[in-house]
This record gives sequence, structure tokens and C-alpha cells, in this order.
Amino acid sequence: MKAGWAAVGGYVIAFAAAAGAAICAAWPLPIEYALLGLVLPVVLAAFVGGVASGLTATAAAAVAVLAVRFALERAGWWGTDAGVLGLFVVQGAAASWLVDAARRRGAYAPAVDPAGVEEALRRSEERYRAIVDTQAEMVCRFHPEGEILFANGGYARARGTTPEALVGRSFWDFIADEDRPGVRALLDQLTPETPEIRIENRFETADGVRWTLWTNRALAFDESGRCIEAQSTGIDITDRKEAEEALREANRRKSEFLAVLGHELRNPLATLSAGIELLQQPTIGFESIVKVRAMMKRQLDHLTRLVEDLLDLSRISRGEVVLRKAPLDMRDVIDAAVELCMPAISDRQHRLIVETGREPLPADGDFQRLTQVIGNLLSNAAKYTEPGGSITVTAAVEDESVVVRVRDTGFGLPKESVESLFDMFTQVAEHRERTGGGGLGIGLALSRQLVVRHGGTIEAKSDGPGHGSEFVVRLPLGWEARPEQSATA
Repeated sequence: MKAGWAAVGGYVIAFAAAAGAAICAAWPLPIEYALLGLVLPVVLAAFVGGVASGLTATAAAAVAVLAVRFALERAGWWGTDAGVLGLFVVQGAAASWLVDAARRRGAYAPAVDPAGVEEALRRSEERYRAIVDTQAEMVCRFHPEGEILFANGGYARARGTTPEALVGRSFWDFIADEDRPGVRALLDQLTPETPEIRIENRFETADGVRWTLWTNRALAFDESGRCIEAQSTGIDITDRKEAEEALREANRRKSEFLAVLGHELRNPLATLSAGIELLQQPTIGFESIVKVRAMMKRQLDHLTRLVEDLLDLSRISRGEVVLRKAPLDMRDVIDAAVELCMPAISDRQHRLIVETGREPLPADGDFQRLTQVIGNLLSNAAKYTEPGGSITVTAAVEDESVVVRVRDTGFGLPKESVESLFDMFTQVAEHRERTGGGGLGIGLALSRQLVVRHGGTIEAKSDGPGHGSEFVVRLPLGWEARPEQSATA
């Protein structure tokens, strides 16, 4: 039906071309100009009605020109004008055939099958899902408002669910509350000029909150250039963030240690300097000299202990300390430690209770180093207990171990400080405030390393500030206490 109407249209254009040809031929113009204006109607007739309409338009136009010219001139016309007219006929026929061929090629082009397009899209989506589901990274497509359009297996496994269950949910539900404003601000920066943004935030997974690095890529924008769809790929960076935090904490402690070291060194050095000036006075008496010398010796001993602790810690950290282990009785170690710390305990008028029992407490260890450990615990108890307080030392055999406990009624420990108490350069801020100084923060770190080198453990306990503290040292029993076990080993 459509072809029939197209043919009719082509013939109408052909006869219109003939009428136009007759009018052009009647003008007092050279024939080539008249025929030039008829090329377009011929092409149009061929495009609408096909090659037949184009040939008809060409022939009709040529006949009309011929008739009009013959009627007007009757003679002298068959020269050059006849040749031009013949060329027009050839051009019109060629143009009609070419236009019709192009028309037919377009008409017979294969039609697009909507079902085929949908099938191709479905297969493309399946290939995409197969690729991203094998990735270890978390992948999701989403609207910036929060709706999840697609999630891969990695994302679903992190959440402890399935990809299908995540579609339609809001990813904002999985971002830590404190991180949401920053994430939203960064997503707003997705523009055609900046189509990719990286974001680090805490992400709630089935295993708890994890730090995640997301690479967000914009997929579509609205007319105003605002992102309306994006894809994000995430990797777990919790280990990296914890390592960075550990480095920052270590750097902070190092800075605090250097500040405290300067303070701890300056005080005895100032006292020694003052003592030297006093000794240089010509009028100083003998009794004053004795007092100044005693003061200078105490400060020199303090400096010596500081330097020895630093050297010991360095040597132990490098594995250069050799323990001279031998069978010993931990009761003797405790007695030696008490003797070392008794001046400090007496100066602060503390009540000391030692309960070690009548039976030997055998262990294998370095007598001097273990005395150093127990002495450090007693020294801390004396320092961080108000004058007139109580310090209790007990020792006994418990579960194949010699257990030494040092309890005091002192300042106590904040719960958040107990875990890090044995770390290098760690100090309890409340203790420094109450004593005006808390040492270098290496005594307990040194004690832990020495105890570990003996195959034992050391731990701290406290019910909080104002409730005192307890330090527990556990060491393996010496062979003398386990003859039966040794014989059967």
C-alpha cells in the first residue's frame, strides 16, 4: 500500500517537472540553464516513486522542452541545444537509477528486534556480574542518595548476606555515623570534570567495623552535572590504618620520653652543679661538706640507674643480654629486692608485709635480673602510694609456677592504662601529676622483657584510680620442685 502511494507521488512530481520544463523552455534563456533547474525534480521523483518515476520525470521534461522550443523557433534549433538536451536525458536516467538504488538499500535494511536487544543486554549484564563476582574487592553500583543497585559477592560476603538481599538497601546504613558527613561531602564532588573520588571510612561488616578504601567512579549525570549513579570498589585497609596509628602512638611516646628524659636528667644535674658550687666555698664547714657529698651521691646514683636502665633496655631489645641462670629460691630474690627498696619504703612510712611461706620456691633464673624485676615493682609501689600506705608481697607455688604478687593501697590504675602499661615509654598521666614526675616509663617495659626471657609472664591489675594496684609475676617452677615430672620427661 505504501509502495503504491509512493509511485503515485513520484509520477505527480514527474508531471510537475514536465510543466516546469515547459515554463523554463519558454523563457528567453539558453537551454542549459533551463534544464539545470529540472535536475532536482528528477532526483525527488526517483526518491519518492522509484526509478520509473525518475525516468518519467526525465522524459517528460525533455519532451516538454523539445515541444516548446520547436513551437517557438521551428528552425535552427537542432544544433547545440539538441546535444544539451540529450546530455540531460542521460544524467536524469543515471540519477534516477542511483537514487532508487540508495532508496532500496535503506528500505531493505534489517529491522531492529527489541527482543534481541534485550537479550544482548541481559547477556552483557550476566558477563559483567560473572567478572565482578570473582573479584576479592567489594563492588557496588548505587545512587548517591543511598540506594544500592548492584552488589557483588565480595560486598555481600563482607556484610554476611547475599547480593540480592542488598539490592534496594541504603549503603548509608553500613557507614559509621561519625564518617557519614565526610563521605557525603566527597561524593558531592563527583562531577564530569572529576569523575573519580577515593574515600576512606569505617564500614560495618559481619566481622565488625573495618576501615575501607573506596574508589568511586561516576557512571551517569543529570542535566545540571550532578552525579545520579556511581560504582564503588572497596578494599580492607584496617591493618594499614592500625599500623599508621601504632606509628603515631610510638612517635608520641618517643616525644614524651625525650621530654621526660630531659627533665629527669636536668634535676640531678642541677643538684650536682649546686653541690659543686657549695664545695668550692672557702667557708664551708665539715658537716656541710658531709651533707653535700651525701646529696651529690644520691643524685649520682639516680643518674647511674637511669643510664643503666636505658642500656639494659637497649641490650635486651637487641638480644645482647645473657642471662646467668641457675637454680634459686624466689624467697631469696624477694629478700634482696626488699633490702634494696627499704630506704624508699621507710622514707614514705609505708607498712610492708612479706608472706613467702616456709617452703622453698625453686626457680631457674638470673638472680640479679629477677631481683631487679621485683625491686622495680616494690619501688613503684612505694612511689605511687600515699605516705603511710600499705605494701604486701606474697609468693607461692600455683599450677606448676612460682607466683609473686606485689599489692599496694596506692593511686591505682585507670582501666584504659592497664593494657599499655608495659609498653615502651608508657606513663600514667595521673601518676605524674600527683608525684611531679614518674620516671622514664621504661622500668615496667624492662621488667616484662626480663620476665619473658625467663619463660614467665607479668601482668597488672587494678579496680581503678584510688583502689590500689597489683602486679603478678609468674615463673616456671625449678627442676627441684618437680623431680617426678623430670624423671618421666
